[in-house]
Amino acid sequence: MGCGDSLPQGELTYLERSVSEVITPQVTHTAHTNLLETTLEACDITFSITASNTTTVDFKVILSSLHELQSQEGKARVERLFLIEGGEHVAVILLLEGEDSMLGFSNVQAEWLCWDYAMPIIPINTIEALPGCLESLQQDYNRERSPPDANTSITSRDLVRWCVNGKALSRDQVNILTEITSGFGDFASRSSLPNGQAIIREYLGSKDGGRLISFLTNDFSKAQG
Repeated sequence: MGCGDSLPQGELTYLERSVSEVITPQVTHTAHTNLLETTLEACDITFSITASNTTTVDFKVILSSLHELQSQEGKARVERLFLIEGGEHVAVILLLEGEDSMLGFSNVQAEWLCWDYAMPIIPINTIEALPGCLESLQQDYNRERSPPDANTSITSRDLVRWCVNGKALSRDQVNILTEITSGFGDFASRSSLPNGQAIIREYLGSKDGGRLISFLTNDFSKAQG
């Protein structure tokens, strides 16, 4: 990661240990002890997935903070990984912190779509959520996936799946949300309005709708309750 505002070394060590406990030996953390070396790394985590039939490939993940992803170095790192891998089997896991994190996240998402990169960006609220996120990501990509449609925002669909506290939404739930909203901006706006929240709960159910609303409104106290 960029050496200016990267995740602290202690957090990187914690991530490496936690991830290894979940999906060892398939995950390798490439963040070395010298943070300056990480600027040369294409990704932070790799794990094996079955891409088609029995073909095994490496899935590569960049770990980033919001500030880093908005920097020129962070953008260049994402672009480099996207181009090296041809846009396939790659993702960014983004740690959201601070009161304005959702606003910054929305801005990054809007810019992301302007880049026209069909590359999932997965938000998490805490470092502790990373192992479960990676496990779900690995399981999801091990399942058969339909080929990307250039006219469909796969990035937005993948993003919506992870905009919840805890377990990711199902594909069917994401399909419902994308049918009742006109895009990620509309989706995020509805979650902050009483009538929009009511609609979300109606379609997803009280529990899953609540997890989504809590995440998007940064209401962590409700999410923990």
